[in-house]
Amino acid sequence: MSGQDGLEKALDALQKAADQASRTSEIISRLRQFLSKGEPEHRTEDLPKAIEEATALSMVGTRNQGVTLVSISTAGRGWS
Repeated sequence: MSGQDGLEKALDALQKAADQASRTSEIISRLRQFLSKGEPEHRTEDLPKAIEEATALSMVGTRNQGVTLVSISTAGRGWS
């Protein structure tokens, strides 16, 4: 592996870590909002996207442990 390949892999890993940190921050913010007293905020959420984000967060650090995730798409099933 050349130095350039190593640098590209390191930058990719840093970007993925930054993306995960951003998702984690958003989830923590939502949890704090949920747990705080006051009037609840109601809004429509994109369920497939929420499932995708929760799944990605749950898989952090599992690749080296041989964990594999199999996803079944809901496309074309009339789910919304």
